[in-house]
Amino acid sequence: MKIQELEQGTELALEIVWGESTYEIPSKIVLSMAGRVFVQSFTYKGKTLDLTNPSFSGMVFNIYAPNPKTGKRLMWRSVTLEMREVKEKIYYEIKTSTFRAEGQEVERRDASRIKINLPGVVVIPDEGREIDVEIYDLSREGVAFKYGKDIKLVGGLVKIYFSEQLRDHFFEVRITARCVRKKEGDRFLYGCHVRNMEREAATYLNQKMLEMQMEAIDAQRQITAGGQTPMPRPTSTAMGMQFFNTGNNKR
Repeated sequence: MKIQELEQGTELALEIVWGESTYEIPSKIVLSMAGRVFVQSFTYKGKTLDLTNPSFSGMVFNIYAPNPKTGKRLMWRSVTLEMREVKEKIYYEIKTSTFRAEGQEVERRDASRIKINLPGVVVIPDEGREIDVEIYDLSREGVAFKYGKDIKLVGGLVKIYFSEQLRDHFFEVRITARCVRKKEGDRFLYGCHVRNMEREAATYLNQKMLEMQMEAIDAQRQITAGGQTPMPRPTSTAMGMQFFNTGNNKR
């Protein structure tokens, strides 16, 4: 199946591979016409990002989407996202090379996680109480938090709240999750499977991933402009940003 055959409204996952790091951002076909498909563009500091700019030359973009006939996951490798103005709006047109035009069936991968390290509140509905925690990391499928005490949460539902200012928007994140594991360390780490993520939370996650990627690019530009040797592209610990690869990130 060719990506141009996907219908408008089809949910996608845009995978960004940069060095040893991989990030996955939800997207969808917002426009399909005359054998061409378009997705929403990304903005940073009020400007649309031109992903064909040499600044992004080290990044590889892959697209995942469900096969409408079989339901299995298809992957289109090394696609190009070109800026196009359509009806006075800027989109990315997805283009594939001739020999990679057909999507390949692949196994589903775990969603990428990002470090959060922000204060938050966990509400335990069964006990009618709330506790102050540190939100450790977050993905579309899972969330983890740290707490100083050993409490019986595994198997139970919790409501998780935290907030953060990103650029000109203040995000209030609300998530309902089921606690599935507990790990003891300097504090107790509780891993949860997301049951419901409100739209604000999903938007926050997408924007947070984009902000982290752009900060890494800005930092590399500054180092290069200063005549220093460019730093390695970020790994899971480079620059203190604690990126997480999508593979094998099970909770």
